[in-house]
Amino acid sequence: MEEADRQFIYENYEEAITSYSKLIEAKPNSAELLLCRALAYIESAQYDKAIRDLEEADKHEFNNFQIYLRWGIALFYKGSISKALSELKTAKHLAKEEYETKLVEEWTQKCAKEQEATAA
Repeated sequence: MEEADRQFIYENYEEAITSYSKLIEAKPNSAELLLCRALAYIESAQYDKAIRDLEEADKHEFNNFQIYLRWGIALFYKGSISKALSELKTAKHLAKEEYETKLVEEWTQKCAKEQEATAA
């Protein structure tokens, strides 16, 4: 996982995705690996693939804050604001730390601004 993480840190998202994919082949039920690859997909604007990974991760690790936060982010960038807000609401309920709550609030505000902009 070190190599995949290194590629992600250096913003080599396609290489990170390739590395995470190889790791997932060996551990297909790893929510952690699916979450990492989903984030690389988000960073490379491959939102549908990110969402598929997040759906799969949710099957293996139910009620994980990071899954729902990233799901909301991917949906936001995809333009599905109502769905994004729904996932962010779940993330807010799962938040355990103050910084997690703040992250959700920031993304919820972004969604609200986007809704206002498209309504005008």
